[in-house]
Amino acid sequence: MAPTQNPAQSKDNPEVLSDRLAERYEADLAKVRDLLTALGLDTRWVSRVSLCLHSHGRRGGGEGEVRPMTPELLVYGPDGTKVAEVTVRARSGAFLVSLPTDPTVVRIVPLGEPEQVAKLMPPHAELRAG
Repeated sequence: MAPTQNPAQSKDNPEVLSDRLAERYEADLAKVRDLLTALGLDTRWVSRVSLCLHSHGRRGGGEGEVRPMTPELLVYGPDGTKVAEVTVRARSGAFLVSLPTDPTVVRIVPLGEPEQVAKLMPPHAELRAG
């Protein structure tokens, strides 16, 4: 059984990442996406950025900085219902899996074990028949 944590401590608070770390986490989530697609699940990739604008007291001018935030994978069953949300917690370097069947609990899976994320997906009759 995967460890759990309060959802307010995790997916609702995306973290700003370095470009290098964002690329690594995107590659880790891509492995999960491939496993879920093989199970017949549909996924949607969510990318967020942090935008910081600096005016330096001048009107009409200034600088800006765009930084990537933790990516997220939304997972849908064959009937189109959302079955999970998967993201990465930068501080712990783990996948966080939230299932609508129990929204009060977030499952924590080590980054090196994407197949464990796939095992957390709820069973679907359509998937077994296919």
